[in-house]
Amino acid sequence: IIGKEKNPYNQAKLIYNYMIEHFQLEKRVRSGNISVLDLIAKKSGDAYDFTIVYAALCRASGIPAVPMGGILVENNSTAVSHWWCEIYFENYGWFPVDIALGKGLSFNAFTPVENPKEYYFGNLDSQHIAFSRGWNQIKTSLLNTKTVYRPRTYALQSIWEESSNSTSSYSSLWNTPAIIGIY
Repeated sequence: IIGKEKNPYNQAKLIYNYMIEHFQLEKRVRSGNISVLDLIAKKSGDAYDFTIVYAALCRASGIPAVPMGGILVENNSTAVSHWWCEIYFENYGWFPVDIALGKGLSFNAFTPVENPKEYYFGNLDSQHIAFSRGWNQIKTSLLNTKTVYRPRTYALQSIWEESSNSTSSYSSLWNTPAIIGIY
């Protein structure tokens, strides 16, 4: 993808453009027994797949990259789980890349972006709220506990719930955070 390009910015842009041109974006978040590698095999994936593969390709090129997990707040105050990336350039700092929005993921923005492909390579709007930066490997608090993992949701973490082994039953409900006001 990057050929003989040595400049990290140009490498990241080549990877971004390649993914936008060669892969189809699924509008809905995939569920079930799935792998991000399906994006490469099937040439199609969701925003999560695009983010994880983009971060991996940047890292493979020597560019530090961190996937971000959070929500997008739409102009009608609804929130949807969403993922984007930050890449690091020496003497510059962390640089945001939202490849799914750059690809044209449908989104109700407060202010429409004229050229999403160009804008979301280096910019984010104020409608992104991050809940996790990178994958958070959470350790159990006790031995022999029961844990629950929630894939492809607004926080990238290994454990969402934990109960002691002696707990016979309980119930819980996890939803995407609700927006109750915009100030």
